[in-house]
Amino acid sequence: MPEEPGIERATARAEAYRIIADPRFRTSSRNRDFLSYIVDALLEGRADRIKAYFIAVDVFGRPESFDPTLDPIVRIEATRLRAALEQFYQATGTPLGVRLDLPRGKYPVFMPAPVSSPVPPPSCEEGQLDPVPSDPAPPDPFRRRVRMGPRGKIACQRMAPRPAQGVAGVLVVGLTLAVGLLAFLPAGFSTGRPLAASAAYIEKPIVEFVIEGGARAPPMMVETVNDILVAAGHFSTIRPRFRGLEPVADAGAASDYVVSFSGLSGPQMPLRWRITRVTSNEVLAAGVQQPPGPSVEVQQVALAVSQGQRTGSALSAAVARRIAGNDGAINMLEARRPLPDTAPGNLCYLRAEMAVYDRDMVQMKRLRHCLEATLALRPDDVDALAGLARIGIWEGRTGGGNGDFVAALDHATRAFRLDPTSIRAGQALMIAQYHLRENQPAIATRRYLLRLNPENNLLTAHVALITFLAGDSRAGLDYARRAHAMSDHPVRDASTVDVLSAFLRGDYAASIAASEDLALDDVVIALVRLLAISRMNDP
Repeated sequence: MPEEPGIERATARAEAYRIIADPRFRTSSRNRDFLSYIVDALLEGRADRIKAYFIAVDVFGRPESFDPTLDPIVRIEATRLRAALEQFYQATGTPLGVRLDLPRGKYPVFMPAPVSSPVPPPSCEEGQLDPVPSDPAPPDPFRRRVRMGPRGKIACQRMAPRPAQGVAGVLVVGLTLAVGLLAFLPAGFSTGRPLAASAAYIEKPIVEFVIEGGARAPPMMVETVNDILVAAGHFSTIRPRFRGLEPVADAGAASDYVVSFSGLSGPQMPLRWRITRVTSNEVLAAGVQQPPGPSVEVQQVALAVSQGQRTGSALSAAVARRIAGNDGAINMLEARRPLPDTAPGNLCYLRAEMAVYDRDMVQMKRLRHCLEATLALRPDDVDALAGLARIGIWEGRTGGGNGDFVAALDHATRAFRLDPTSIRAGQALMIAQYHLRENQPAIATRRYLLRLNPENNLLTAHVALITFLAGDSRAGLDYARRAHAMSDHPVRDASTVDVLSAFLRGDYAASIAASEDLALDDVVIALVRLLAISRMNDP
């Protein structure tokens, strides 16, 4: 049965055509063809054609020699298509009483759904917020709290930022002191003219994934590297390509870097990888990843199941983080390129992201102009919009004005609408929602992001800090532990949660020990450390 009982084929086809023809279905023309292909095959009794091989050949133009185990194009595009569908239904509702879903690893399915109309962006009632579903779609970035305006009319508004709830008074004092000490910095960093839009745009690097040894490679190597490629793509920091079993020398001049893999000759044998710059054939980074022990694998599967995630390989996720994570080897190599901060594109965003992480206000001010120049070249650059949002949030923190938070939310919302699979856009949206007291939408965004990329250690750490400051200390501490488990080095936001949590429960020695992982130029951490020392010295 191609569709659920009670769903007529004509209704199902009308729903599919409604999606494909609607400009609010934000996806590429190729993925519209992808959706049309699988729906036609389903409704015309050709469900046997809904397989990775046929889709790759018929839709994506792959040759007949295509091997889905070597090229994950269908898996990657299916993930993007699934996210676009979820966002579409968030925006349009189900006016035909039917919904098209794309379950992982299964045929598309048309499900009965309550007839609903599109909800206008600012539509909520005083004090009411929708419950967060257990399996959330991409969050609606237009959710707003509302107040009753003159004559009883509903007027939507973004709420002014307030101190986080549930944190002891000492933390509030510390945050207030931190803002006061930073007040000498300019409140608005948008002054000055953006750079001329004539500079060359720097793209994200093209990275070839190559298995050394050709046909002699261990059988499990291809599957593992394929999983690494997919996991690396979730970070959206590189443009990955899979060369499979071809030798490194044939990687091609179009690439910026080659990542070659060897080893893994047995279940408990290590995987070796190295990164080479194509233009110079210089080895820039290398690593060895040991397969996790049984206890680690069991913990990972349990965590994935508890969050409703697919259970991927711990080894593949760890290698993907080291290579393509936000603090991975390739991002660090790109950020250190001998180019000025005025260079628009990926280099500009990477350095802005690092400035935000380091809380370097002077560098943020400098890089704001670069991000604006990037948008002058490419108005729909998702990363640049997300970067401006993150910088705007820090401007709001130091300047104390609500306008910076509102502008940041606008940038983040636009970025998220352009690409609902972008972790950077979603993270900027979540942070802006939190600072504007939109806690329920921020929770929905948090859950969506962690499902989108559960392997992202920096994202998990930031979620930990926001969750903790929002008042859910137990969940925040749990997220911090997950971030530590994924990281090879201390992560600032997760360590900050450790410091604050230990202090609030009266374990001052543990708070001091955790603060040693953090730089003391962080005013809040320095204050908490001093308070912990004084409490320990009290008679």
